[in-house]
Amino acid sequence: MIEAPSFWPGLTGVQNLRALAVLGGHDESRIPEVLALVGLDTRGADRFGEYSFGMKQRLGIAAALLGDPALLVLDEPTNGLDPAGINEMRDFIRSIGDGKRTVLVSSHILSELEQVCDWLIVIDRGSLVYQGPTQGFLGRAGAVVALAPEHLADLDRLAELARADGHEVHSEADELIVPVGEDDPRTVALALNKAAIAEDIVLAELHVRRPSLESNYLAVVEERQR
Repeated sequence: MIEAPSFWPGLTGVQNLRALAVLGGHDESRIPEVLALVGLDTRGADRFGEYSFGMKQRLGIAAALLGDPALLVLDEPTNGLDPAGINEMRDFIRSIGDGKRTVLVSSHILSELEQVCDWLIVIDRGSLVYQGPTQGFLGRAGAVVALAPEHLADLDRLAELARADGHEVHSEADELIVPVGEDDPRTVALALNKAAIAEDIVLAELHVRRPSLESNYLAVVEERQR
């Protein structure tokens, strides 16, 4: 969770921030700015004890921003939040990360990191696994095209069409999975769709599956343990 300072439940959000600004030697004139930045500008006059969990999280961030730091560290910022709060926190992290400020987010919820982070540091058992752009880590495992014919009897014919186009394929339940390697997955999907139409095979499903941060991480960890 976010390591926030101790707040006084009986004081308002503004009063709490004013006390912390005095204790920390920060400029009190920044209080309206940081409250607006975290989306609490209309709730600053409410008592801290009346805040929801998500609002308390955001007030903690506002307190950390009083000194206008160049680096803001958030530890599991979405922990304990409901779906709406998670979405708000995600948008907030994006907004404060724009510009000169760096936001370092530590989290085990990889799906959240994938949506807000443009740079990753991946650690497994104390060892650095990856450091670099998020897309660079995601690119370690290629996308696949998944397609399924309207009639299951056409699955083998569909597989032959994909192989004739130079693809390795395998089946998962009623779907055909086509790894695209370095190719553009949309181009591969379009070519397979045209080939199926030419052979009078109606596709009931056709979509691109891109690797997730979580699946890539698990694959890397499994490889390291071999």
